[in-house]
Amino acid sequence: MGNTEEFITTLVTLAVPDGVYQQAEAVARTENRAVEEVLTDTLVRALPEMPLTPNFAEMVIEGQHYEKLHSQLVKKYLGQTVAMLNGTVIDHDHDIDNLIERVRAIYPTETILFRNGELEVNRVLPIRWPRLLR
Repeated sequence: MGNTEEFITTLVTLAVPDGVYQQAEAVARTENRAVEEVLTDTLVRALPEMPLTPNFAEMVIEGQHYEKLHSQLVKKYLGQTVAMLNGTVIDHDHDIDNLIERVRAIYPTETILFRNGELEVNRVLPIRWPRLLR
């Protein structure tokens, strides 16, 4: 079952409820595996597969532009979604669906970054109570 070695990995620190960790330990003992491997495999199975697009590198660059400009953007666009192309805001709106429709009509093949104007550059998304699947 241990298929974690086929993935590029990122080391993270994750606070897991005691009961969940105890379940992971029990599964690891039963299957003669490391607890980290059990937790990783569980997350991999629980999350939908998100393919990397061919323009992934461009999206990373756009994300870096966003991070550099974040303090300026949040002052002007707090609570809105911004659309960025080549490090420039090309449109913004409170309604992301309207924004995407407008931007895609003008830039159908370009790599566009859509980000919410939030106070934090990269918001931490807590994962609560992951279930262990057997």
